[in-house]
Order: sequence, then C-alpha cells, then structure tokens
Amino acid sequence: MDQLLEPPDEDTLRVMIATDNHVGFLERDPVRGLDSFAALEEIFLRAKEYHVDFVLLGGDLFHENKPSRKTLHSTMAILRRHCLGSTPVSFQVISDPAPQGEGQEASPPAFSHVNYEDPNYAVGLPVFSIHGNHDDPTRDGPSEPLSAMDLLGMTNLVNYFGKASATDAVEVAPLLLQKGRTCMALYGLGNMRDERLNRMWQKKKIKFLRHAPRERGAAPDFFSLFALHQNRDTGRGQKNCVQESMIPEWMDLVVWGHEHECLVRPTRSLAGGFYISQPGSSVATSLVEGEATPKQVGVLDVREGNFRLFPVPLRQVRAFILKEVRLSALAGLDPHHPRAEEQVQAALEREVRALIHEAREDHPPPAPPWAVLAPPAPGAGLGAPEGGVLGFLHPQQPTLWAAFPGPGREPFRHPPLLPGAEGGARGRGEPGTGGRGAEWRGRVGRGCGGSGRR
Repeated sequence: MDQLLEPPDEDTLRVMIATDNHVGFLERDPVRGLDSFAALEEIFLRAKEYHVDFVLLGGDLFHENKPSRKTLHSTMAILRRHCLGSTPVSFQVISDPAPQGEGQEASPPAFSHVNYEDPNYAVGLPVFSIHGNHDDPTRDGPSEPLSAMDLLGMTNLVNYFGKASATDAVEVAPLLLQKGRTCMALYGLGNMRDERLNRMWQKKKIKFLRHAPRERGAAPDFFSLFALHQNRDTGRGQKNCVQESMIPEWMDLVVWGHEHECLVRPTRSLAGGFYISQPGSSVATSLVEGEATPKQVGVLDVREGNFRLFPVPLRQVRAFILKEVRLSALAGLDPHHPRAEEQVQAALEREVRALIHEAREDHPPPAPPWAVLAPPAPGAGLGAPEGGVLGFLHPQQPTLWAAFPGPGREPFRHPPLLPGAEGGARGRGEPGTGGRGAEWRGRVGRGCGGSGRR
C-alpha cells in the first residue's frame, strides 16, 4: 500500500503544502470559471486522503485583493466542507499563537488560540496560511489594513499568520508545534514589496526569534520551517527579490510561494544548509513556460528533526501544453509564396490540433470515483504555440483561434469535483507508484525548548 495512504505514526507530523491557488481566477469565464475552485477542492480531498495533520498555504489563496461574493462563498464552502468536523487533531501548539515579535500582528487580534482549540468550533483539519501579493492587507480609509485572509481568520476557518504591520523593522516569531517527539517551529512572513523587504533585510531589520536549545539528551530539537511569498533571485535584479543568503542558515526547509513553476522536490540552497520547496501554482494564470509544468502539491513528513517530501500530482487541473513552432522547419512553407500567410495559418492550425490531441491522450478526464461538479465541456488543453516567424508574415492570433470555435479553442477541461466526493485512483507519477520516492533529510540531535531570541 502507498506509504502516504497509511496514517502517520504518533511521532510523525504530516503537512500538505500548497501555494498560489488564485481562487476566483477567470471566475466569469463560461469554460474555465471553475478551474481554481476544482483545484482547491482536490487539494483538501488529497489532504484527507493522505491523513495530513494540517495544511500550509503559502500565499495568494485568492486571485483578487477583494474577491467577489461568489469566490468568498465558494472558498468558505470548501473550507467548511473539508476542515470542520470531529476528527481529532493530533498535534498541539506549545507557544502563544499570538505573535511575540515586534511589527507582527495576530489575525484576528482578539483571538489568542488556534482555531481547533476554540471550544465553540469543531475543526478536524487545521489550515495555516500567510498572505501573498494578490490577497495582501489594504486600508479602507483610516482603518487598520485588512484582507480577505482576515475574514477567513475571523470566521475560524483558517489560522492566518505572518502578517507584518511595521514598515521599518519586523521580528518573525514562530508557532511552536509538537506531535509526540517531533517539534516544529513554523515561521511565516506574508508578502511585502520586494524593494522594501530587500532594503530591510540588507539593514538587518528582519530578525527571526529562535527557540532556546535544550540540554543534551533532551527530546529532538525543533524542525524550522519558513513560509514566504516573494520573488526569487532568478534574474530580476538584486533589489527586486529575496536572496537565499538572506534567510537564516539554521532553517531546515523553506516553502517558497509566488513563483508559479512547480518545483516541489526539495533542493538544497547554495547559500545555507536549508532546503527549498517551490510548490508553484495550482491553476495556470498565464501562458508561459513555467505554468506548463505539471501541477503538484507536496506532502511533508517531519519526524524528530528529519523530513521527507512527496510530490502529489493534481489531476483536476486543466491540461496546458506549450510548444515552440519554427516555421522555417515546417515542410511546404515558402515565405515568398503569394499565399504565404494562408500557408502559415494552415500549418499552425495543424500544430494546434496536434496539441489538442496530445492533451486529450495524455490528460484524460479522471475516472470514477472522482465525480463531476458540472457536465464537462468539450475542448482541448491550453495550447500555446509560439511561432518563430523569421522570413514570414506574423500570423494573426484572432484568425488562428477562429478556426477553433466555441469551447474547442479553450483548454481541455477536467471535470471539477463533486462536493463531498472522497477517495479516487492515484494518478501517474504519484508516491508509491514506481516513481522516485522521498528520502529522509535533515539534521538530528537537537532538543525541544522554549522561546528564545537570536
């Protein structure tokens, strides 16, 4: 049996990690309007299927800063359906959930406990989330900055943390979690303007509060996990990103949001001893190469200072295939022919039809028991041919897409999930199906301790 299908033992803390859900993206589109909701629903179905202890969201849960009533209603319905219940929560918070650092706020400020400890609520699957650049707090007049994440926090559906109010200095305090002999220090920092955050980091105005080390022979030390939502240093300039060298080297794992390319498998940072996991987006919001990688989330197991991370493919996302077409390499095209533009048009139509066929063959609709929320629309995957037009007239996209009327020119649509649907066959490449497994990584020989400052 798949090792993830077996509940974790009493000393293993299991976490589902996901970022950039962009719920509400193209919500009014008649074909793609349900894509983001279907992906979010599958994430929580997978979380329950794999018996995770909690879900960690790395920002941009919503696509719009002020999501529509429809988006808020649907998101709350998904959270209520999958997160409320009588399932016992097997870990505990051993620190004050209210922030202890300067420049950080609680959300909502009136609450001093996590949602599953509220005696008036029955929470079976806790969710911890930071905000991203799409759903960051904003002010309406003289009031305090609020976001849609504050609303979810006030309704006790989400534990919203990592909200920094100060603009000159921030101290990041962790939530200290414990399950059996496993301890975790969960750090979070919601999105800030990259230039301002970079400047604060350069001036050493970003400080991380660290637990005090335990005496020798005590229980294993805290596993330090940091969730942030910023640009990575990938050619954007030194001031428009967070550089890996800025992150404390004693961190164990960084869950990096904001970047949409799916790179779930942890890679060791060259600037420190920590690993980085970039889950990417769960819905394609632009036709770029990074969005064409298969959409995945991660299941993180932490046990006594060590960890392993399994990529879990999402099967309810729309197929997206990106292909570069060089017209000079296509047979039968002559740039000097009087009907060269029609030849190019016909050649690109053939390429798009081939992409549609590939999407249908490689991304078939999920089989039962994954049910549908609405009848599936015909069509094909997001095909984005990039045409090299050297020597040719540039093809007109409106004319090209007119050859694919109706939903046929839209991405191939995997039917969204039926609310309350459970289980489902595991897709190709998932853990335990013959792909590369996840190995235990980390540092050992440390001890759980109280809060301290470093």
